[in-house]
Amino acid sequence: MHQQKVALAGSARMELVSGVVQLRPEDAMFDAMLRGWRAQQKSRGLKDETIDPRERLIRRFLDFANEYPWQWTPAHMDEWSASLTSEKHLAPSTIRSYQGTVRLFTELLIDARYGWGPACEEAFGAYPVSIAHEWNTLPHLQDYEGDPEARPFAREELQRFLDYADDQVARAVKSKRKGALAAYRDATLFKVIYGWGLRRTETSKLDVVDFGRNPKARQFGRYGTLNVRYGKAKKGQPPRRRNVLSVMDWAVQAVADYVENVRPRFGFPDHPALWITERGGRLQPGSINDRFEAYSDALKLPKGLVPHSIRHSYVTHLTEDGVDRRFIQQQVGHECDSSTALYTHVSDDFMNTEQGPGPGVRRRLTRKDPMMAAKLDYHWHLRKVMADRGMLSTTDLIPPLKERGISLSSSQVYRLVVERPERLSLKILMTLLDILDCTMDDLIEPIAVAGSATKPKKAAAGGASASEGVGDLRPRRARISGVDR
Repeated sequence: MHQQKVALAGSARMELVSGVVQLRPEDAMFDAMLRGWRAQQKSRGLKDETIDPRERLIRRFLDFANEYPWQWTPAHMDEWSASLTSEKHLAPSTIRSYQGTVRLFTELLIDARYGWGPACEEAFGAYPVSIAHEWNTLPHLQDYEGDPEARPFAREELQRFLDYADDQVARAVKSKRKGALAAYRDATLFKVIYGWGLRRTETSKLDVVDFGRNPKARQFGRYGTLNVRYGKAKKGQPPRRRNVLSVMDWAVQAVADYVENVRPRFGFPDHPALWITERGGRLQPGSINDRFEAYSDALKLPKGLVPHSIRHSYVTHLTEDGVDRRFIQQQVGHECDSSTALYTHVSDDFMNTEQGPGPGVRRRLTRKDPMMAAKLDYHWHLRKVMADRGMLSTTDLIPPLKERGISLSSSQVYRLVVERPERLSLKILMTLLDILDCTMDDLIEPIAVAGSATKPKKAAAGGASASEGVGDLRPRRARISGVDR
């Protein structure tokens, strides 16, 4: 028995309808080719946002050549590439990308498995040929072909930029106009981009719950790690995830202050986003660009500095501070050392050696590093733990305490539950753990604080509307290492 031959996704057999006379057979064949190419890309897991621009480019090439694909020749590629260079003045990397797209399309057409060659020859007496060759397309000779003006922030530039963002909060409050909350949010957002080395989209898609604890850095409390769920994806693949460890104490303090004191004032407690607009939506990457450009223009910073330069600065500054290159590579989600080298202007030969920085420079961040040092404070969660177990009144704690030999008045129990105890006997603490069947971590949450352990100013209970502004709250200042303050 003969096995039935299965047509590939994107083949002429799947896209062409037999026995139908087309009014414009050339256009019908070209449209069928594009449908087939789309089906073939879909089968590889590529998404519409990748496929659509490719299809538009092929249509533009068709218009330029003024011929159909079975009539294209290498001369058409030569002329088109020359026009991209001399008339449109496109960057070499862009031209190479365009040439690669045309190459992908024509490779599908000339692949015998898809059957487009015989179909064209039968219909038009001609068939597609390869038009993109090594001698008429741009080679990829350099790892980096971006704008030469693009670079990381100098430390002083970044400090000035972050300080200016902080100052906009006080300016908005003083002018008695709306916008103080948004300015506070954005000032914190730029610190988070730098403090965790993030891209714009990664930052935009953060949720409040993406922060977590790091058992090796307990001083950071619930902000010890950041789960980046929307990292840069490879074509046809879902976004790549990574966990980024917190290494800058002032950045942790800034985001903790924002989450606890400012984020509730937007008035949308059920929205998961870390960065929320005053209308209750998630802040988009375009808005990050707009705010960055406004601040950059006000400070007259070089045009080569863009939001992504903040991420480059994270890599560069940690490298200059002697942090282990492997650690930095994992933090920013690079698969190769050479990618990290592009951020720091360090040669591939240096980054790809096993030795790397000398023993006097190379190190990993540890709890003893100055960058990781922080004064400790704590949150007392007794009231929350009681509520989780159905004990909604402070007096509910009196009977079980008495059963275990501890007699406290109702006022003493009230202070124990509602206020943060400065002195607490181990006997009472162990008794609470027994009554509530919880752990020490459930009751006591260590946190990092800036300078003296002053109590943070809390938002009004239940959150406040955006129109109430930020009151006396001001953003926690950045402290870029190596900058004199």
